[in-house]
Amino acid sequence: MIFCAPSLFSEISGEAAYARILAKALLELSPKVRILAFRDHAPDERYVPRKSFQKGAGLFLWGREPVIFSRTTLWPKALPLILRGRPVAFVLHGLEAWRRYPSLARWVFRRARAFFSVSRYTAERFLSANRLVRPWYLLPPALDPFFPGEETSGLTVKGPYLVTVARLSREAAYKGVDLVIRALAELRRDFPSLHYVVVGGGELVAEYHRLSLELGLADRVHFLGERRSVAGFLAGAEVFLLVSRGEGFGIAFLEAMYFRKPVVGASAGGIPEVVREGVNGLLVSYGDLEGLTVALRRLLTHREEAQRLGEAGFRILKEEFIYPRFRERLAGILGELGWA
Repeated sequence: MIFCAPSLFSEISGEAAYARILAKALLELSPKVRILAFRDHAPDERYVPRKSFQKGAGLFLWGREPVIFSRTTLWPKALPLILRGRPVAFVLHGLEAWRRYPSLARWVFRRARAFFSVSRYTAERFLSANRLVRPWYLLPPALDPFFPGEETSGLTVKGPYLVTVARLSREAAYKGVDLVIRALAELRRDFPSLHYVVVGGGELVAEYHRLSLELGLADRVHFLGERRSVAGFLAGAEVFLLVSRGEGFGIAFLEAMYFRKPVVGASAGGIPEVVREGVNGLLVSYGDLEGLTVALRRLLTHREEAQRLGEAGFRILKEEFIYPRFRERLAGILGELGWA
C-alpha cells in the first residue's frame, strides 16, 4: 500500500496527528507500505522509518497497490490512479469532508474502494452531501502512543484555569474560544481567581486578545501560541473545553482524558462521539453562552462530580481510544478490503 498525506510531521494539527498514527499502524501491519508526504522533509522515525518515507508527489502511477489518501481534498491526485484502475481510499476528518464537492470529485469518490472516517457524523454527512453509497469504516483517532512525552509547561498562571487547545486561524473561527472568554466574564464574580489558557496560534489571537481587554480580563486570559507539546498545560487544568461546531472528532479531548480532566464540548459535529453527556463530560449547544456558563459553574462548584467525570473519561480512553485498539480496528478494515 501507499499512504499519501500533505504533512505528518511538520504541521501541528489534529489531522497530522491522526496521519502519524495511521502511518505507524499501517507499517506495523504491513512493513512494505510506503508513506508519501508533500510538505515534510524527513520523518520522525518513531512513526515512519526513513526507508519507508518519501517526500514529493510521486504516486507510482503504474503500480497496482492500493493508495490511501489522508483527506478528501486530495481527490485530484487520486484521479489519474482511478483512471488506471488503481484501488484508492480516503480518510474523512471534519469540515473538509462536510461539503458537497464538484462533479469530477464526486466521480472519483464513487469509484473509491472505501472511506475511513474519524466519526459516524462525518461519514454520514459526507456521504449525504455528495450522494454517495460507497462503503465506509469507522476508524476513530487514538491517543498518540508517545503521549504525554515532556509534561513541563513553564506556565506561570497563579490560580485555577480552564484550557483549550485549538487552531486560531481565521478559517477556524468556529472553535468557540470567544464564547469561553465571555463565559469567564460571567463567572469572575463567583470565581475571581479563575484563568483561561488558550494553546494555539493564528490570526484570531489579536482579535480574542482585544475581546479580553474589552471585558476586563487581560490578566485572566493567556494566549500561549502554537505548541508541539500540550501535556503540561492539560495536566494542571481544572476543565478542558472545545466548544466548536466544526470538529470531526477532537483529538485534544483524548489528551485531556488521559489526565482525568472533565471535558466540555459543543453538541455539534463528531464531538458527542467522544464527549458523552454526564459520563465523561458535559455538552452545550454551540454558541450558547448561558449553557456554557452553567456547565462551567457546575464543574467548578461540584468537585466530586468533576472528578467522577474525569475518572470515567480515563476509563473510556483506555477501553476505546488507545493505539493498540486503533491498530486492531485498522487490521480488521484492511482484512475486509482484502488489503491485509
